[in-house]
Amino acid sequence: MLPNLTQQFNIGNIVSLASYLYRSNFKKFSRLSLFAHLWLIVPIYGWAKFYAFAGLISRLAFSEISGQPESSKVAKIQIKKRFWQFLLTAILVILICLLQFFILYLGISIIVGIIYGVLASIFGAISQPVTQANPFDNTIFRIIIIPTAIVFYFSPLWFYSRFFITDLPLAIEDDTNFIGAIKRSRELTKGLIPIFYKAA
Repeated sequence: MLPNLTQQFNIGNIVSLASYLYRSNFKKFSRLSLFAHLWLIVPIYGWAKFYAFAGLISRLAFSEISGQPESSKVAKIQIKKRFWQFLLTAILVILICLLQFFILYLGISIIVGIIYGVLASIFGAISQPVTQANPFDNTIFRIIIIPTAIVFYFSPLWFYSRFFITDLPLAIEDDTNFIGAIKRSRELTKGLIPIFYKAA
């Protein structure tokens, strides 16, 4: 049974709704998801196809939730009309995320260099020279590099989190283009990400 959609969403009923949708459409969604992930092997164009398939699944799920089920054939026709919008969205999202990562990398490199210089001058007695053989022998290097590596590892997830549902507006909103989809995704994800990334 479809959960009550008039109540405010929380983690519990979102999980219930997702569980209901995938139980009742398991074969259809699984097949579409498989095709989508196979397309990821092909750079750029394949990523756009992945976006389009994700949009198709989103459209089918939304139509069922809204009480107006749509056939896969009809939904595919609507998605196909906007394929180039999905392609442009995929390219733009990749470029934005790469730019954000480059800015983060540059900023952190400068900050870490300054911090290392200050700490090395203050605690020079406990810091050994950084050797090419094993830089982790240096105490200050270990203190700085481990949290920095963690930030770099998770930063792509932080960046992409604001663009995670760009396929959804393109799939269900007829008057939305790729720029509008990106703006809409940022609006819908605002406040739902780590606090230290809200300013981005």
